Amino acid sequence: MQGINSINLTAIRTLLYICFIIPFLCFAQNNVIKQLSKINDDSLKCVYLSKEIENESQAKVWLVYNNELLLISQKQLLIKQQNRFYNSCIAYAKNNLGYYFESIGKNDSAMSLYFKALDLQLDINDYFNAGVTANNLGYLAYNTGDFVVSLKYYTKALKLSEASKNGPLEVTIHSNLAAYYNDLLDSSSAFIHTKKALEIRLKLKDTLGMATSYNALATMYFIKGEKEKAYDYVYQSIKLGRSINRLSGLANAYSNLSSFYLKDFKYDSALVYARSSYQLFKELNDLHGIALSGKCLGLVYFEMKNLSESVKYFQDAYNLSNRLANPKLMSSCSNYLARLYYNFGDYKKAYEYASRFIIFNDSLSSLRYNQLVKQKSMLLNKLLNTDSIQNSPNELSLRSTKEDDTRPNTNYIVIFAGIILFLLLIIVVLIIRLKHIKRST
Repeated sequence: MQGINSINLTAIRTLLYICFIIPFLCFAQNNVIKQLSKINDDSLKCVYLSKEIENESQAKVWLVYNNELLLISQKQLLIKQQNRFYNSCIAYAKNNLGYYFESIGKNDSAMSLYFKALDLQLDINDYFNAGVTANNLGYLAYNTGDFVVSLKYYTKALKLSEASKNGPLEVTIHSNLAAYYNDLLDSSSAFIHTKKALEIRLKLKDTLGMATSYNALATMYFIKGEKEKAYDYVYQSIKLGRSINRLSGLANAYSNLSSFYLKDFKYDSALVYARSSYQLFKELNDLHGIALSGKCLGLVYFEMKNLSESVKYFQDAYNLSNRLANPKLMSSCSNYLARLYYNFGDYKKAYEYASRFIIFNDSLSSLRYNQLVKQKSMLLNKLLNTDSIQNSPNELSLRSTKEDDTRPNTNYIVIFAGIILFLLLIIVVLIIRLKHIKRST
């Protein structure tokens, strides 16, 4: 009977989707198309579509508007050539597409679109939107484990946000840099960026932002061993989140609080908040959040010796992080899955996940520590010594093309080619010498 009930529920959901949701989406799209047909000026069409994209939460709908915006802007640009307005519309549409591809795990496509959008924004000196795109690039590189590239674009984004004098964007980037340094165990740098983000949010009287900063500060204080302050800040974050009913902020704060209780061996409390976080992320359909809170639940059940529940959540988190191409999360989940499957006597799966953990951990450790330690100071000096944006906007080394990031060092190529030619010359001489010896014998 249980199987029949589940089939019936699936059938009912499908029927509801066909009967109500699809017609609603079609109606919404048709309504926008009707409004567009009444507008004669293409620039006004672009403004209207931009507003509809911002207001629409359904990806299937706003992607249609976004493509229409891209087509109109590209068509007008062929007529009007270097037009700032239509260039900004194209960059905005490409940035939106990049965000969509990132959300479904197609990171290469997302990166390519972000690069194109950023180049267009820098061409027209659109510092605010260029800052947004550079931040997106930094965040994407961070999630895929490329910490050097992440730092490069976060630093660019911060300079651009300061030039545009946009407080909320500055806050976002400071928060991302805090998370970045926290992941690299550089707690002092993380603390500086977190405090800076909170200062700006207090000036802006941004309640949601304040809740986010309190949650981040809670993490900082817990790492420093000041647990009383950590719990105080995370509860302030939850209180503010509830006052404005912001589910994403609450989900993050619950996840944080769960990790505090877990480290303090208060497993029942940890489980309550981990479940709450997981449910909220599911309601929001936040895939990254679901994966992270699923891993948190796996950890709690692991410590409570409920291994069957633990493996279930770790496996789901691993599968989702694989889909999202998040090697950091895959590494962590692989470690526990290897131990769990070994405990269950499934040695084949245990070996498989242990091997994956070693591969992920080696690559991440190498990139995170060895490469970053060698390049971080050089990269920061190069970026910080760049002339200010206000003084010379066209001479900034802020352009971001894949060619710049992947261009090989010509000197190394010449040296390598010389070595190869020298070795080939030696081989030829040896062959001639051997032939001469054979003839003489």
